[in-house]
Amino acid sequence: ASDNPLIAALGPVAELEVQSLSREERVLGRLHSRLAIEGREITLDPLTLEGANDDLRAAMHCGSAGLCALRFALDTHDAASTLRDFGLRADFKAERGSLSGELDWPLTAAQSSPRQWLNSLRGDVRLALTDGAVLGRAEAGAPFALMTVPELLRGAPSSLRIGDSEDESRELKFARVDAIYDLHDGSAYTSDLHFDGDAEILMSGRIGLVDE
Repeated sequence: ASDNPLIAALGPVAELEVQSLSREERVLGRLHSRLAIEGREITLDPLTLEGANDDLRAAMHCGSAGLCALRFALDTHDAASTLRDFGLRADFKAERGSLSGELDWPLTAAQSSPRQWLNSLRGDVRLALTDGAVLGRAEAGAPFALMTVPELLRGAPSSLRIGDSEDESRELKFARVDAIYDLHDGSAYTSDLHFDGDAEILMSGRIGLVDE
């Protein structure tokens, strides 16, 4: 809220710049944003994060009605490295990838627990990956929930399964993966996830974001 002491000290308009933003010793890149405050409304536009492997462009607005809205687009030319940078395990790799969307949530949810915030999210997210592979060996850590194919394949019949003890390094290659998700009530719903590669997979269903 605009009565936060730090935000109040910055004034009605401020340029924010971090030359090297890091997370757990992994450098995410250069962060830049313009912060504008008018009454109880807060706007971050633009909000950019430029890294060695990826580029994030976003804008966020929290209005006097208590609702925050975010639009974003993340592009990467090394999906595995990007996942690790953000603390997720690299179940897949891709030479090109993008994740974009428009989300909103109540400001009060953002000020509470991450679980409540995830439950309050509403909006659409689009995923596109090209020229990559699902990896046979799972790393430690949390998966990227919106890319469910690795977990599906590890529970699939042996003709499709990857990561068996005989050859844990085997990869299932893809030319393209596309999916659109509708987020609400702590879950992401899709009716058209399409994996096109060594195997063709069409999926519809629900991913429990809070469960993950």
